[in-house]
Amino acid sequence: ADDVRRFLRRERVVARPDTVGYRLRTFARRRRALAVAVAVGGVALVAGSGVAVWQERRAERARAEAEARYGDVRALAGTLLLNAFDASEDVAGTTVLQATLAERAREHLDRLAAGGRRDPLLDRQLALAYRRLGDVRGNPTKANRGDPAGARAAYVRGLALAERAAAALPGDTALPGIRATLLERLADVEGALGSPAAALARQRAVVAERAALA
Repeated sequence: ADDVRRFLRRERVVARPDTVGYRLRTFARRRRALAVAVAVGGVALVAGSGVAVWQERRAERARAEAEARYGDVRALAGTLLLNAFDASEDVAGTTVLQATLAERAREHLDRLAAGGRRDPLLDRQLALAYRRLGDVRGNPTKANRGDPAGARAAYVRGLALAERAAAALPGDTALPGIRATLLERLADVEGALGSPAAALARQRAVVAERAALA
């Protein structure tokens, strides 16, 4: 009789083994709304975990794709600079082509740098791009477009990038040479712009840089 009353009240009965599963089923019958809420919450938790894992995997794929695009653009800019630009440097009548190649490479690299990424290898490549851009804009020792002030601005920007890259890559053996070349180019244009004292100071810095390299 006690068991019948317990059964009608949806409580555990004595006549059957008292297991954890039996207790849970009895509780669920007695507290149906709470049991449903717990079940829904559990399903939501599992589903939410699944969505979080899926989103994380999707974000990882997006990051991998972005890294691949980043590498592609940097490689493209390097090709424009190191292959097309340098191959045409000593060819007569290619100043306009060189200016276009240098400007396009610089634009690609600047867009990468604008993404907030601090990449010293990108800074080094940008320093080279600005050096070549300065050469073709107005370096008096080379075929140029007649803009020494624009050349100076390009060299100053390239020098700042080379110095930032050198601070991040103290063991890089190419950066001291890049910096020395930029200082030398600055001396060229500062002399052309009527600043012999500044040109001389740059050349002295070049001598010190080259001596350290030697």
